[in-house]
Amino acid sequence: MPTPYLGMNTTLLRKLSLAYLLLPHLLFVLGWFRIQYSIPIALGFLYLFGIETFKKQDTAAPPLLPKEILFLVLFSLVWAAVTGVGNLSYQTIDHVAHNAKYYDLYKNPWPMYFAEKGQYACYYFSYYLVPALFSKVTNQLSIPALVIWTALGFALGLAWIFLLINKSKRLLVVFLCIGGIGHFLKTLIYRSLEHDFHIVPFTIEIWSVFEQSLWVPNQVITSILLVGIVLHDTFIRKKMDESFFPITLGFTWAIFPSMVLVFLFGIVFFQRYWRHFNQLFGRQFVNWYLLPGLLFLPTFVYLLSSDGLPVNGFIWSFDPLSEIFLEYTIEIVIDCLVLITLTLYLRPYQDTFPSWFMYATFGLFVVMSQYRIGLVNDWLIRGTIPVFCVIGVFLLRGVHTYFRKEKPLLTPKPILLLLFLVSLGMVVPTVHLGRALYKNAGTKALFPDYIPFEPYPFNQFPNTYEAIKYHWGKQGADEYLANKNSFYVRYLAR
Repeated sequence: MPTPYLGMNTTLLRKLSLAYLLLPHLLFVLGWFRIQYSIPIALGFLYLFGIETFKKQDTAAPPLLPKEILFLVLFSLVWAAVTGVGNLSYQTIDHVAHNAKYYDLYKNPWPMYFAEKGQYACYYFSYYLVPALFSKVTNQLSIPALVIWTALGFALGLAWIFLLINKSKRLLVVFLCIGGIGHFLKTLIYRSLEHDFHIVPFTIEIWSVFEQSLWVPNQVITSILLVGIVLHDTFIRKKMDESFFPITLGFTWAIFPSMVLVFLFGIVFFQRYWRHFNQLFGRQFVNWYLLPGLLFLPTFVYLLSSDGLPVNGFIWSFDPLSEIFLEYTIEIVIDCLVLITLTLYLRPYQDTFPSWFMYATFGLFVVMSQYRIGLVNDWLIRGTIPVFCVIGVFLLRGVHTYFRKEKPLLTPKPILLLLFLVSLGMVVPTVHLGRALYKNAGTKALFPDYIPFEPYPFNQFPNTYEAIKYHWGKQGADEYLANKNSFYVRYLAR
């Protein structure tokens, strides 16, 4: 009798990934919208998820073996710990807001309402909702729930990337480090010249996936999960239409990465249907597009209910123009030229992703880098997370195929260049990693008199608005407010 299979195929991975994205979205719908809307919307989402449960087993990609699953889980637990989530290690300043949101959602009723302003919150909270609900049920703010929830998201996302880069553990580590060459060079130049590091009033930078996770783990989780699903659906399963529903779930997790994923999906959609538009309206059109789109509309209205538009405009319309041009050249142009060159070199060893999609991805990156949205330009900083996830998969899948086919005795110079440039991009996040290994809850417990580890308190502020206002000013805090006269507040809010 054959030994039963204990691994995980991509059909099960897809179900778990959608369940992970959907569960907090259901909590959001039920907690933020009036019951006459929230119940039908929730039932619609459950119907779409139910369709997933009856799909036939996918054999387009190799399954994950038990030892590979164990590796991904342990890797993700360590990754979650060093990001500062749950106050386990050194934290970037963004954890002030993360901790405040988590405590606010635990302590106060949903939807979030700021009494001192007399306004509802307008923000994407999905990342915190499941651990916050667990904390409400247990009547105690649960740090383990937040850490485990984060690690689970990392594990599911990395599982997709791991499969897409042909199950290479070494290349999975490299994947986390791609991007940020210019960021390192700018830091090196400015510090060597003793120049003010922040000479431009907004950020023009590219960061690696690892460095992004130190600031916005929720947006990294969304990006790696959805990029994995979209690439697998489109180029391996050959069923790109089934990616639209998962993308709509991403907006309450991370708005800018989800917007970019819509653009990437739109490129694929246009290429697929522009000559065969009539094929779109088949028997699955309702489940693939119409129903997910209709169910997303209330969330779309909610996200548009902000009390004011963020700072926006072409980067060349701001001052000081010469400094903006300099930083753009160092931070954007260098990374872009290096990665395009490597992509072209590896193109003969990359037959999974067509050339038009690779060029379109780089084109999207160049176009979006020209425009600023947000006080610190979150559109570029966070919106590029999925773009660099896609580029990372391009490169590393090509690297893996090269070594498998050519079997070179010595590593070729272009591959050595890739590794060297990746190492440059890792310098800045390595500093953060070193701090996390030095300043953490464990070292503080062992050496309380010597380790200066003071994580940001969860309950330092009564609500999220006050936390954001204290650290980023009134303009930054007001971006969290819903307009009192918006359609959401008047007709949809509970």
